[in-house]
Amino acid sequence: MTDDVNKASENQNSSENFHCGVVEGFYGRPWTTEQRKDLFEKMKKLGMNTYMYAPKDDFKHRAYWRELYTVEEAEHLTNLIQSAIENGISFFYALSPGLDITYSNQKEVACLKRKLEQVSQFGCTAFALLFDDIEPDISETDKEIFQSFGHAQVSVTNEVFQHLSQPKFLFCPTEYCAGRAIPNVQNSEYLNTVGTKLLPGIDIMWTGKTFFGFH
Repeated sequence: MTDDVNKASENQNSSENFHCGVVEGFYGRPWTTEQRKDLFEKMKKLGMNTYMYAPKDDFKHRAYWRELYTVEEAEHLTNLIQSAIENGISFFYALSPGLDITYSNQKEVACLKRKLEQVSQFGCTAFALLFDDIEPDISETDKEIFQSFGHAQVSVTNEVFQHLSQPKFLFCPTEYCAGRAIPNVQNSEYLNTVGTKLLPGIDIMWTGKTFFGFH
């Protein structure tokens, strides 16, 4: 009987840790609030548990990621997060700072922290930093501090994760699928850095075949 209970507990924990859902991460006009709420209801019926807010054309997600949300925008996101919670959906709020962040600039890192702290006040308890669709390079200033752009991304991500008291957290690497891994998944210095240097509580987003040996 004890073994059966332990197995049931393990299965439940495994299910809770498995993210199954929808990433709103496309380019073009973002979905409306009503479309998202309708999505949450459909996801609940389908047994999905995760939604990521990452529309590329929400300027404050990507192009103007440093800017805080206005009162009106805050009300919108708060309402959206609450709707997800009511449907049993984990709402991941994502930022994509990779276009122009200076990783070694503490003011920039402070902007990341401040932005995610603001969203946490809306009721969000899960976050993500996305570094997809950017050039695999860093500024000359960053090169004086970091060994590579992988080290730079990991350093900032770990710092933000710890600052937020280690919530549910996802990281999307620049090499996010086998086709982008240089020269390949097994021998990519970037992926090796990400896989070995990210803190264990941070999950890695991956598109395609298994991310061998990491997290």
